Amino acid sequence: MSRDEIVAAFVGQQLSGIYPSGIRWKERIRPDGTSDYREGSAQRDGRWSMRGDHFCFSYALPQSGGCFQVVPVGRNCYELYAVGIGGGAEPPPSSAQKFWNGRMWREDVPATCEEKPIVGIPIPTTQG
Repeated sequence: MSRDEIVAAFVGQQLSGIYPSGIRWKERIRPDGTSDYREGSAQRDGRWSMRGDHFCFSYALPQSGGCFQVVPVGRNCYELYAVGIGGGAEPPPSSAQKFWNGRMWREDVPATCEEKPIVGIPIPTTQG
């Protein structure tokens, strides 16, 4: 997604998400650049920003946060792919491979993500 698409879709929204491990989270993305992240009973105040077309987050804990390429995979389902420290991102793998760092959806409309994540690891095949 582009910078403008990300801002239009997520700023002012309550997001829910899931990591490949199955851990669920919620985050309010406020127009003033702050965010409220919750994972279970843990809560972190944070900041969000855009670095080009990458959606970035930082939290009070040192080295906490990161930048992500956002890829829509449904009407209200988005996969997040971590961006390298240098700011460059490789194109995301095929969605069928599920190498995403997280999935998220807006809470204002029904989610279209799978109920549970599918973490795919390519299995080499032998020919013969």
